[in-house]
Amino acid sequence: MSSFSCSWKSLKTFRFYDEDSPQKSLSKQSVPPRHVKLRVATCNRALNGKGSAAYDKYDSWQLPKDGIKHLRQEVRAGNPRVELGASTNPNAGRGVFVTEPVKEGQLLTTYCGTRLTLESSGGNVSDELGDHDFGTGSTTLRGKVNPVGKDGLAQIINDQGAILMSNTGRLKQAKECYVQDIAGRCNVALIPRRNEVYALAIRDLAEGEELFWSYGANWWLSRMYKEHYLAALFCTEWASVANDPEPAQAEFMHRLKCVQEVEQVSQLLINEERAAVRVTGVSRPEDVSDGFEQGLVVKGLYDVVNGLWTPQAPTSSIAGNVR
Repeated sequence: MSSFSCSWKSLKTFRFYDEDSPQKSLSKQSVPPRHVKLRVATCNRALNGKGSAAYDKYDSWQLPKDGIKHLRQEVRAGNPRVELGASTNPNAGRGVFVTEPVKEGQLLTTYCGTRLTLESSGGNVSDELGDHDFGTGSTTLRGKVNPVGKDGLAQIINDQGAILMSNTGRLKQAKECYVQDIAGRCNVALIPRRNEVYALAIRDLAEGEELFWSYGANWWLSRMYKEHYLAALFCTEWASVANDPEPAQAEFMHRLKCVQEVEQVSQLLINEERAAVRVTGVSRPEDVSDGFEQGLVVKGLYDVVNGLWTPQAPTSSIAGNVR
C-alpha cells in the first residue's frame, strides 16, 4: 500500500479499537436526545474567581493504605461491591454495577491486567494499547477482557457516551453532547498508584447503578481519524488498478473530507471538556487532548495521489456545523 513520510505513529494521540468491539462500542444510531441538561457552562461559572488548583477535584481523592489493603482483600473475595451485567448503554456489551449503596470517595475495584513496560513492548508502550488498556506513563496495564472470580473489574467500565462513525458530518454536535454529559453521567474515577489502577466513586451511588468513566471525546475521534486515513490510502491503490478509477477517486475525496472534519472538531470544546472533568473529578484537566494537528494528514494524502490523478483542493471547512 502507498505511504507517505509522516508515519501514523507520530499522529496517534489516543488508543484505537474496532468499532464492532462488543465491550466498548455503543449504539451506531444517531446521537440520542440528551435528558441530562447539565451544561458545561455551569462548570465554567463554578471556576470563575477561584484558583483552578483548588477545584481540580481529581487530585483531592484519597487512597489510604488501609483502604487499598481492604479493597485488595475484597477483590480476592470476589468483588462484593461490584458485578458484571448487561450495560444500560445500547450495544455496549457488559457493564460494571455496584451491588450496594456507595459513598463518594469509596474505593470500588481494581484494574486487572498484565503490566507492559517499555522493554516488554519493544520500546513504545503506546503502540501496544488495546481495547481495555490503561496507560500510566512508561507502564501500561493490558486489561483482562474476560475477568473471573477474584479479578478486578475496572477495565470493563464503559464510557458515559460515544462519538461514532455514524456521526460523520455532524461531529461537532456529537462532541457537544459528549462533553455536556460528562458532569451528569460520569460517576467513577480511575486512579493510578504505583503501577496499579483503582476505581473510586466520585459521587454517592445507589445500589444497582452502572459505573461510567470518560475516555475523552478525542479518544473516540482518534479511531475515526485512523479509519478514514487507512480507507483513503486504500482508495489510492484501488484507483491505480481499477479500469474505472472514478469511484475510487470519489471515495478518496469523501474520506479526505472526513479526515478534515475530524481534525477540525478535535480542536473544539477543549476548555469546556477540561472544565467538566476538573469539577467532577473524573480525571485531570491535562488528560484532555489538545486535538490533532490541522492539515498534516490531509497534506500527506495529497502527496500520495500526486502523479495518479489531480484531486480537488480541500476546503477550509468541511461542513457548516464544524465552526
